[in-house]
Formats: sequence, structure tokens, C-alpha cells
Amino acid sequence: MPTYPFGSRLLRFAIWYGVTALASATVPVDVAYKPSGSWKTYPTRTLDDLPTIAAAAPDTGFSPYGGMLARTSRATGFFRTEKIGDRWWLVDPAGSLFVNKAVVSVTQLRTAGAQAALRQKYGNETQWAAQTNALLREHGFNGLGAWSDTERLTAAPGKVAYTRIWNFMSSYGKKRGGTYQLPGHTGYPKDCIFVFDPEFETFCDEHARQLAAGKDDPWLFGHFSDNELPFKRETLVNYLSLPATDPGHQAALAWLRQRHGANASVAAITDKDRQDFLAVVVERYFRIVGGAIRKYDPNHLFLGSRFHGAELRYPEIFCAAGPHLDVVAVNYYSAWTPDPERMALWVRESGKPFLATEWYAKGMDAGLANTTGAGWTVKTQADRGRFYENFTLGLLANKGCVGWQWFKYIDNDPADTKADPSNTDSNKGIVSNRYEPYAPLLAAMKRINERAYALIAHFDNTPAASATPAVATAAAAPKFGVTVQSDIAYLDPARTEKADLYLPEGRPKDYRSPAMLMIHGGGWTGGDKAQNREKNIGRTLAGEGYVCLSINYQMSGVCWPANLHDCKNAVRFLRANAARYQIDPDRIAVLGGSAGGHLALMVAYTGDNPEFEPAAPYPGISSRVAAVINLYGITNLLTRQKTDATGHPTGAVTDGSTVRVFGATRTENPALWRAGSPVTHVTPASPPTLILHGRADTTVDYAQAEELARVLQERGVPHELILLDGVGHTFDFEQWGKKPLPRDLRPDVLAFLAKHLRLSR
Repeated sequence: MPTYPFGSRLLRFAIWYGVTALASATVPVDVAYKPSGSWKTYPTRTLDDLPTIAAAAPDTGFSPYGGMLARTSRATGFFRTEKIGDRWWLVDPAGSLFVNKAVVSVTQLRTAGAQAALRQKYGNETQWAAQTNALLREHGFNGLGAWSDTERLTAAPGKVAYTRIWNFMSSYGKKRGGTYQLPGHTGYPKDCIFVFDPEFETFCDEHARQLAAGKDDPWLFGHFSDNELPFKRETLVNYLSLPATDPGHQAALAWLRQRHGANASVAAITDKDRQDFLAVVVERYFRIVGGAIRKYDPNHLFLGSRFHGAELRYPEIFCAAGPHLDVVAVNYYSAWTPDPERMALWVRESGKPFLATEWYAKGMDAGLANTTGAGWTVKTQADRGRFYENFTLGLLANKGCVGWQWFKYIDNDPADTKADPSNTDSNKGIVSNRYEPYAPLLAAMKRINERAYALIAHFDNTPAASATPAVATAAAAPKFGVTVQSDIAYLDPARTEKADLYLPEGRPKDYRSPAMLMIHGGGWTGGDKAQNREKNIGRTLAGEGYVCLSINYQMSGVCWPANLHDCKNAVRFLRANAARYQIDPDRIAVLGGSAGGHLALMVAYTGDNPEFEPAAPYPGISSRVAAVINLYGITNLLTRQKTDATGHPTGAVTDGSTVRVFGATRTENPALWRAGSPVTHVTPASPPTLILHGRADTTVDYAQAEELARVLQERGVPHELILLDGVGHTFDFEQWGKKPLPRDLRPDVLAFLAKHLRLSR
């Protein structure tokens, strides 16, 4: 139970909902944590407190997946996230804005009594699946949560989007030994997961291979990696209490002694050490598991390991996990009304939206003991419905929430002797353990679910069904002023090629910005760091908090690979001067247009490759980048073609500037041209890539962009491809020459960077 007193709870509730007369704005519900505990009356908000919406017709106009036809964004064929204005959204495979409304563990019970009831009610499992899909859709649900019978349900009519849970750590633990069953999740020795075991990374790669089978399924919403791992504040102490031969003990001891000296022991541990080492464990887990997931399925959302308990209060957990997640999954118990401050912490620290993946209330009128499980206890099914309304209204009002998943479909059956200890005797379902629906609960669920989009519009004070596509919305106002420092020497001081630096103004001293290297175009032989495109992009990104470096590079004579060496030295310059310019050295990206796009891709895909690394002036400093943006750059010198204004090929290119830069034609030295082609160097470890190209480009054929996207897809590299109809060569994020682009690309670019270059703190 929360520790603040009931009077304080009531005040917080009133402030949150803007209630001026609680007696008329809420209904009282008697609530207990366990049936044997004390009962308290909690103020509970329902849809009746919003009479205009309650009286209005339900939402209409849906895509096959349940998104809004009236509000759309870029369709990718898979679910993705996007921040529009100050609200996070899911975008469904058809491009409609979407909120996930799901039920967890939609599956059959295995007891004899339940199986007999299923046969009597449905006849067979096939009919159960079809009628269960219909039940979910009838009551406004559009998704299946973890542990659902996805094979049967997705094969039946009326299917909805589904999730999968893969149990990376618990499966490894079962193979390794040492785990045990706890109520609701797996237990680990001293609450220490095996993330430092040298075999864990190999296991994850092998375990993730099975994800490839579903990577092209648009109905797959996303992946959970595990359930409720123990991320404790005492993690450092716990690892040090493991046997000295344990890899976790050894890693913790090495970390502690690196921080406090060779003789440091448990006595030296500070609260800051506890937080920082917990972040190390969390980051390592999500980096390894997330990398394996995206290697074999780059298309679907990574939802995490379902955070729970006290860890929902720990900012270091969300900060460490956020860069590796698409959506943060939280199992949210012990809250009658979602806490705005808690939800803000999750979104702020992770930089990602969240999904409430477990929560429920148990009714004492169901005839079950209700002694197991973490959910609230109430007296009736109608009270369960009131809790659903109260909780979902709090979630919908929060702009970081992209959905919820009720736990669960069917009640526990006390006759199930093999059930998890938390699932033995409780009323958690929308149907009983004999498949009878709970009508009062489902009625409340239906009226909220059917008006979810209208409720969002109400809370955001926006039109419920704008006909304007979301992608046309302009980027938000800049967060920072911008200072420009011109002609900085980033190479040897004797070199004439300099750089311009775009710096966000007014950053706090502890603020560490991501950085962006910008490489201008001009056929490798012309162009300048201070062209309008570079100015516009530099100011746009600096206004969002990025440090941007726009460079000139060698362009005279046979300049390959000297021009690439200059670009790599610019990355090294940013890393070497990270403290000076308040840069996070692990969050450096590169972008370029045309010839600059080609060089940007080469920087990204050959990071720290000795064959392409310059010797000076930054020996020993990495040239790796964390992400790359390619604007209409050449990706394969050997397959480039001439095109007309409609994008159709008209013949092979014999580009004089390319020949001069490389010192040979493609016929004379195809190996040289191949080595200079970015597609040649793509590996599964290549950084995430955003590709922007116009379909009317007559300078670089857009087939170059499509070829790169295919190679990235084959290698399992996260990427996005945006092709713009009617647009030719040389554009920035808003303008093509003097014309506005058909869509403002700033939201796409900023969303891509936010996903892959999260600000560290």
C-alpha cells in the first residue's frame, strides 16, 4: 500500500483531476489490499464525470488494427512510436494513430472443470478463439498481452494485434541453474541476474533466432524480453555477496575497486555507488537482449522486461534502459489512481513512452478467496469496472502513455495445482474460470475503450478527429537559443579546412548534449560548411539541444580516402572535446547530403575499421558513431544510374567527378569503387540509419536509397526509409530549393534521433 495518509491521497487526487467538489465529481469505492486487511473508501472517477463525452457516440473510423483513420502518420507496415507535439503515440502498420488496449494472458485454463466448461460453451478450441476475439473487439480491446494463445487467436476471425514474451534471462537461468519460482516471476540468487556471465550474450543471440519467424507479421505489436526482473538498489551489495568465482561477483568487485581503489570493500559503498552500479546492470541487460532482438527482428517494438515494484521509483533504471527500448513496460500495482509524478519520471528519464502492462482489481462477489496476486480487492464487479474507469482516465490524461493491458482474461482456478503461486484463487479475469463474462466489468471497460480517442482529445484540448495528417504538424518551438562559432580548426592547424560549431545556449553545467557531425555535399569537389542547408539543419538541431559541427574537408585532386579521413577526424574532434562542449561522447551521430550523405554513411559503417582510419591528429580516439542520417547520398557506386524527372532509369552513370575523386573509372578499378560504396560495409553492428530521398531526383537515383534499405534489412540494422514524391535533389528538413517540402521532416528526424541518441544525464 502507498505510505502517504488518506487525506493526502485525496488532496493529490483533487489536484490531479481539477476537482472542486469531490462529492459530486467522484464515487466512493471500498478498497482493501487483501480481503483480510482494512477497508478504506477511495475517491473514484468515472466517465460520468465527463458527461459530454459519456453522452457522445463512441469513436468511429478505424483502421483494421484499431487506429484512427482521421489521424495518420507515416506508415511502415509495422507498429512504431512517434511523439507529436507533446504527446506520444503509437502508429499502426497502416499509419493510423493508435492506443493499445489489451488483455493479458488470453488463453485457456487446463483444469478438467474449465476444459469441460469450454467444450460446453464453445464446442471446440477453434470456436473459443473466434468468440474470444469477438468478445475483445465488442468491448473495445485491440490487443493481446503477454502469455496469450497467439497461435489459435491470430488464426481465428477478428484477430487483434498481439505481443510475445521470450524470457531471455529466465530461460538462460533455467539452462544455467540457480533460479527458482517466486510469486509472479523467477527468482535469482541474491536477486542477481546473470548478466555478467560470459555465456549470456551468446545464449541471447541463439535464443533470439526464433524471433525471425514473425519479423514480417504486421499484427505483431512487439516483444517483451522477460517479466519482473529484480532490479534492486542493493544490487551492488548483492553481487558482492555471491561466491568469489561468480562472474557477477567479479564484475561488481572490479567496478567497485576501479571507483574506490584496489582495496575497496563493501564498507566503501555509497548511495551513489548503489544507483550507478544498478544502472550498469540494467544497461548491460537491455543492450545485450535488445541487440539480439533487433538483429533477428528489426521491425517490431521492444517493450522491455515489465518493470515492477520499488524500481518504478528509481530514475537510474529508466535512464539506463531507455536508449535500448521503444516503449517502457510497467506492471503498475499499489496505485488506485496513476501518479502523474511517477509517470513523468518514467517518460522523462527513459525518453520513451510507457505502457501499463499489468494492473487489476479482484471482486469479492466472484466466489473466490482472492488471497493471491498484487491487485486491489473490491466488493463487486461494478466496483472493478469503476476502478478500470478511474485508472484508465488517469492513463489517458498522461501524454506519455500509449496504452494499457489489463491482467487478465480468465480467473484463477483453485483446482490448478501447477499454477504460479500468485495465480491460485483470485478473480482477475474478464471471464470466470468457467468462461462466463463479468457483465458489469465489461460494460465499464467498453464505454472507456470505445471513447479512448475522444478522451485523449478532451485531455489535450484538441479536435477529436482532425483531418490534417499528423506528419504535417510543424516541429515544436526550439528548446534552446543557438550560438555559432565559425572557422574552428578541427584538423591540423595548418589545414585550411575548418568547421562551424552550433551550440545550444543556456544548458545547465551537468547537461551533456548528443552531437551531430554535418557533412556538406557538392560532388566531393565543391560546396561549403556554411551553405543554407547546413545552416538550417545546424540551427534546428542545436535548438533541440544537439551540438552540431559542420565541416569543410579535402576536395582537391584525387581526394579519396583523404576526404573520409577528414570526416572521421571530425568525429574524433567532437569526442576529444566532449568536456569542453558538454557533449556525451557515446551519443555522436553523423549526417550528410548528396556527396556528404555518401561520406556520412562511410563514416558510420567503417567506424574504427583500420583500413579507413586516419593516423593523426587524434590517435587512439574512436571514430564510431551511434546513428547516421543520409540525405540523397550515393550508397553503391557500382549500381548508380541516370534517371529522368520521374525517377525512371535512363542508363549507367559515368560521373567525371567520381572518376577524379577516386583516380580511376569503375571499369579500371571496380574493387576501389566497391570499397568506396557504403553498402559494402554494412554489418549487423552498423548504427541505426535514417534515409531521406526524393523520387524525382535526377542526380542520385532513389534506387540507391532502396538498395541501402534492403541491405540494412538483410543485416538486421534498425533503419527508416522516407521517399518523397515529386521531390528532386538537395533539400533540408523543410525546404527543397525555394519550395516547401510536401511534409515537414523535422518530426521524423527528431523522433529518429530521440530514439537512438537519447540524452544521458
